[in-house]
Amino acid sequence: MTIDPSHFGPYLSLGLLVAGSANRSVATLLAEIRNAVFSGRPNSEQGEPRTVHAVEKFTNASVEGKGFVYRVRDTPSWWRGATISTPTGARHESPVLNDVLHLILVLKCARSIAVYTSHPSDWGRIVRAVEDGSVTKVKPMPADLINGAFTHSTWAMPTVWMKGLHYPVQTKADSKQLTGLNVRSVIDQFGDQTYHFSSGRSRVPLGVDDYESIGLSPSKHRIWLGQSADFADFCARTEWALKLLSGASAVAAPIAELAQPLGSLDKLGVPDEIGWAPQGERESWTSEAADAFALLERVSLDLDTTDSKIIEDDDTGDRTVHMVVHLVAQGAPITDVVLEIRYPQASNTVALRVVPAGQTDELDDYEQAIETILVEEGWGKIRYSDGHVVSGRVAYLPHYSAVPFTGWEWVDFTTPRAVDVTKEKPIRLGATDRRAADLSRIGEMGDDSLFSWAFDRWGEGRPGTLLCDDGSGEIADFLHLAPFDDDGESLLTFIHAKGGKSRGLRSWVVSERVRSGHRPGNQEPRLRRTGSDRGEAPGAVRECPSVERGQPWPRCLRLRGRTPRQGKEDQAPSRGAPPAHAKGPVRNRHRRCDSGPEGSTRAAQHPPCRGGGDMSERRRAILSRRRRPVKSESHHPHPSRKTSPHTLFALFSAGNQHSVGHR
Repeated sequence: MTIDPSHFGPYLSLGLLVAGSANRSVATLLAEIRNAVFSGRPNSEQGEPRTVHAVEKFTNASVEGKGFVYRVRDTPSWWRGATISTPTGARHESPVLNDVLHLILVLKCARSIAVYTSHPSDWGRIVRAVEDGSVTKVKPMPADLINGAFTHSTWAMPTVWMKGLHYPVQTKADSKQLTGLNVRSVIDQFGDQTYHFSSGRSRVPLGVDDYESIGLSPSKHRIWLGQSADFADFCARTEWALKLLSGASAVAAPIAELAQPLGSLDKLGVPDEIGWAPQGERESWTSEAADAFALLERVSLDLDTTDSKIIEDDDTGDRTVHMVVHLVAQGAPITDVVLEIRYPQASNTVALRVVPAGQTDELDDYEQAIETILVEEGWGKIRYSDGHVVSGRVAYLPHYSAVPFTGWEWVDFTTPRAVDVTKEKPIRLGATDRRAADLSRIGEMGDDSLFSWAFDRWGEGRPGTLLCDDGSGEIADFLHLAPFDDDGESLLTFIHAKGGKSRGLRSWVVSERVRSGHRPGNQEPRLRRTGSDRGEAPGAVRECPSVERGQPWPRCLRLRGRTPRQGKEDQAPSRGAPPAHAKGPVRNRHRRCDSGPEGSTRAAQHPPCRGGGDMSERRRAILSRRRRPVKSESHHPHPSRKTSPHTLFALFSAGNQHSVGHR
């Protein structure tokens, strides 16, 4: 019996194939897919699947397709089996079954082919059939073409799933899921280099203010676009996706800052270790994955490399190694599984296969479980002595790549004031020890430190907010936040300063302008341990509650994590004059609010910036403020010696009025 597809409205989750020719017959391909889907069914099903409806051939613009509906009898997930179905253990000859209907559709546009499968594990059976030759004249859509069609460095990605290539440790997540307006802006360019892209969502532009949100899992050759309104919408959006693939350029990975897959498998040899870990929510697993997890949950894998060697095929150049995997539970061996690892010459995807131990081609329960988690689900990791890692079936060589500063702009340190290039920070009046820093003197007349030079260049007379974050755990010595532009965005600049050891040497100052609230850790570890910055925790910029749009931009000094005492409010100095200083030891100074004639009124309006109150309350107030987006601009005038990103706690004020915080 045939059925009219116009009544369909499937969820747009598609597996992708590419045909060797645009003349590939959809009808023949569908017949081969039916044979693949009907073999290797889950253990929960009783009997053989049966086709109950053929889907009429349909066309939509440049897309043609066919399909079928089949029925399976599936055991409910709550059924535990006939032998324990009653309190007495009596056997039931007729277990409870569900009759379930599933739909398969094949749609072709030129050489690109989309396959819709309603059963969660049917796509995996189709891919295996393509790889073993049961489904002919097609191959899985290459991952780099999926990346090239549906991602771009300028397109936002609101969701990204990443898998770690590093060894499991307590201080670093094995995998990550990031969500936001654009996850590209929050990738740690240094720390996240040990992760690789697994799947994500990309916003593909359709017009000026319109986009299509599309999910992609390149290693599984899948995309998803959400629920279709009707069958015409299903066909139209599928055609759009297939046409994008037809003109796509290969892109190795959607996010350049993450680990990149190897272009060739020539350097892979005999592996040293093998392991696995489940991925995703349990509710999203296939029944085969759930069965495999239940069997192997408490089982560890021990790779036996004895007598293992690479065998090369003279005809194809493919290299193959057979490994014995010992399955161990609570220290006791259970069984052995033989794993075939093949490195194809014509592909950069590792081919894995479990070799049956018996004389037949049937896999036993443990062999099938290993096949499921390593081959079908891609939950495994294979490690090599030279540092290579195969995650799923894609090979990587984890390493840290430096992100160099570019676009140098050299400036004169004798203007607007002469600078002693050996003096990084201002020191207390009368002090001879340069470690006796007095940050309240930044910008003061007569001070010749690099910090005052930075204030003259980025603070005095320049619109925006200048923040000083000097000290251990700093993001940078200074941060400058420009006023909001017409789009409601602001430019954030990180400014680092390092004094030279000799007056004849250049001093080191750098500014870098970035999009997000933490600067990328873009130097290698040896640079991250220089100077006074030794930590590696990421940081974020937090706004001062006393700063509101339309009010004078403030310049505040950093509060060193302690609770200041209540101070008096004094008359503000005139513009350009040095601020007043409290007397006595530095650690006993209080925070002064020299806010001009209306100082008491402003202080009352913004109590979190007053000297009194608990520091944790002020920090919570700071954290509660929502930051505006920041434009991305790369501008690095000078080399830098300071590299570590950290957390910002305190704030500054500028303009005709001064709000000065003393340490």
